[in-house]
Amino acid sequence: MHVVLDYCQGGELFDRIIETQPDRFSEQTCSAIFRQVIAAVKWCHEKGVCHRDVKPENLLFLHRTKDAKDAWTSSLKLVDFGLAHDMDKDGREMTDAVGSQAYVAPEVYAAAAGRSGQTYGPQCDLWSCGVILYIMLKGSFPFASRADAVASIMEDRTCGGVSEEAQEVVHGLLTVDVKKRMTAEQVLNHPWMCKTPKKALKRAQKGLQKFTTAMALRRYVRNTVASELVSRNAAVFGDEIKQEYARLKDGFVQLDKDGSGKVELRELVEVLGEMGYRLDPREVKTMFTYIDLDNCGLVTFKDFVGVCVTRAVVMNNNVLHRVFASIDVQKKGTLAIEDFQTAFPKLPPDKVQEMYEKMDLNKDGIIEYDEFKKSLMEKQLIDDDEFFCARKRLRGIMRLCTGVW
Repeated sequence: MHVVLDYCQGGELFDRIIETQPDRFSEQTCSAIFRQVIAAVKWCHEKGVCHRDVKPENLLFLHRTKDAKDAWTSSLKLVDFGLAHDMDKDGREMTDAVGSQAYVAPEVYAAAAGRSGQTYGPQCDLWSCGVILYIMLKGSFPFASRADAVASIMEDRTCGGVSEEAQEVVHGLLTVDVKKRMTAEQVLNHPWMCKTPKKALKRAQKGLQKFTTAMALRRYVRNTVASELVSRNAAVFGDEIKQEYARLKDGFVQLDKDGSGKVELRELVEVLGEMGYRLDPREVKTMFTYIDLDNCGLVTFKDFVGVCVTRAVVMNNNVLHRVFASIDVQKKGTLAIEDFQTAFPKLPPDKVQEMYEKMDLNKDGIIEYDEFKKSLMEKQLIDDDEFFCARKRLRGIMRLCTGVW
């Protein structure tokens, strides 16, 4: 079988925005991008398909062009229909909980909780669009937690001080009452979409830079912690960490059905089914992507530890000192910008610089261990909301199914 697909060489939405010159990313540009997002969702719904996983990572540019007009008005693609629902075949009402946590609508949570008669429809995609628009305007997530999303407690109702028209669209989409939520047609006909202010969104760009940089830092720290625990078998650490390590190992053994030391998605689905845990295979697939960081289709024990280990273990001085030492390759006892450039070779120089300046709290040009730890205490640097929810979900499944937590 041969599958012919578009080659989206333009990259992901947020990466493209960050690369844009600050004075060229305005509300007008944001509106042009968002029109394509809404139009894509509207088209899917008209064809009887609810995407159910609309998020920035699933929005790719077709072409790699520096021309602002071509880049923002004609080449954005909505991809990855692995969690999509065929409404014409299976009905417009859904009950299974799927999607990426930070972008999931409140009604999906309610249906997943098993509330009597609670279902959800394609309007869930429009909520996800609202979250994306807020991030594009402000550079951060609109809600600090799931509870805040359900209660409609937004972090900043002005979305970073953007125009009132832009705020109207955000609030219209992030409306908990599905009947009052804006439709795709209403968004496309809104004044902000038709005659948008040219106000620059420099603040949003800075926020997005922190957003993507934090993801790279989180992966590095957790992978290093996992390597230390696995390579040393947690023997050199305290009792609390040893116990956590033992729980993780027991949990992984339960999943590693054939004892190969690696877990496939198929194994994960089978094991959870045998344990009586009722979970949609597509939901398991979503969760699996958080563990399989290199997208190879297999999860090792180190991958498992990196995702599941508690934040308390990560921030333990004995463990964190080893992370610090892994960056301090010259063993100076302090970190310089060159150390970060070596540790994060795939990050653009400006992002490495931004990360370094964020952690250099006293602005003396070097980072000491105390500064390193204090800067990591900010939740978003280690566990952003979406990752935190996925990790919590995975640990919950292990606790219920295996009894090892």
